[in-house]
Amino acid sequence: KIQALKIAYKQEYGVQLSEAITNETSGHFKNLLLLLLKATRDDTDNINISMARRDADQLYIAGELSWGTDESTFAEIICTRNFRQLRLVFDEYIKTSQMKIEKSLQREMSGDLLQGFLTLVKVARDRGEFFAEKIYAATSGLLNSDNELIRIAVSQAEVDTGMIAAAFERKYGVTLFNHLSNALSGDYKNLMLAVLSGS
Repeated sequence: KIQALKIAYKQEYGVQLSEAITNETSGHFKNLLLLLLKATRDDTDNINISMARRDADQLYIAGELSWGTDESTFAEIICTRNFRQLRLVFDEYIKTSQMKIEKSLQREMSGDLLQGFLTLVKVARDRGEFFAEKIYAATSGLLNSDNELIRIAVSQAEVDTGMIAAAFERKYGVTLFNHLSNALSGDYKNLMLAVLSGS
């Protein structure tokens, strides 16, 4: 998906996405985005408990035990381990530090960098719930955002819709189909139902 994004961005704007990120962002947040753009995340489902323990220890040393924060260690681990492995790392981190990784991130970082890491952790924990929350926010009340809903539909079509629909019903107590049926109208509703409802 990242390679396709890079190609589409170049075609649309005439510059490399990496160049735009370099020009428009700075510091550790820029480094985080550029690392994500390299698409080096392990794409297997393999897990390794001893590696998870080492990573948890490294995160603890890089944050809570350091004067300042070694953001590069957080980025290297969170951006390259597969999601199953990251969930193991987060479990081991609680044993090591007596706190969730999210709390440590909030203690060590701020601004866009913090939001970037928290988003990555949330996706790793439950990708379906992450997008369920995004859909709910985009279709509820004053936050209604067609652009956000379209972005989700395009990026997740035929990939994670069943998982998203299940997470939506689990979190909000209503099927995604029924929620979208009530929140949207016309041909736009029919399109979003076809793409996102998981039915």
